Amino acid sequence: MFVSAISFITTTYYQKDSLYSLQLKDKGKFLPESKDQELLELIDITHVIERDLLPVHPDAKLKDLTNLVKISKRNIFPVVDEKKALRGIVTLDDIRDIMFDQSQQDSVFIRDLMHSPPEILLATENMQKAMEKFESSGAWNLPVIENGIYLGFVSKSRIFNAYRKRLIRQKQD
Repeated sequence: MFVSAISFITTTYYQKDSLYSLQLKDKGKFLPESKDQELLELIDITHVIERDLLPVHPDAKLKDLTNLVKISKRNIFPVVDEKKALRGIVTLDDIRDIMFDQSQQDSVFIRDLMHSPPEILLATENMQKAMEKFESSGAWNLPVIENGIYLGFVSKSRIFNAYRKRLIRQKQD
């Protein structure tokens, strides 16, 4: 019994998870540590994608983007090529200084203005991984891709709203 006790203490000191927890983690199963994480895992990333961001082609000119700014309600513009692949993003802050400069309207291309998003979410990722990417990047909006194809953006506020709705629904049940 003494050897078993020492073995158990030594094992739990170096390995916090049980053998069964490790097997589940190896299979990619997530074990929530709290009710918050469990509730967050019920939200599917594809259900919170916002698709109202107006895309612009990398070969488009500044005047094309300025026309999109006039009709858009958002301040992020995904740069998407003809194969629907995300090439970068342009924000309103990126073009604010040159947006109304007529001399640059036809000479500046979107490919020269775009930059990489701080992080990219995959449609297959779980919400816990998505929240980690939001935290590490400090961003409020991140693009979502699936098999290299741009799907839309996910915002922290949209996730918080979905979380709040799930929480209310759970309390009612």
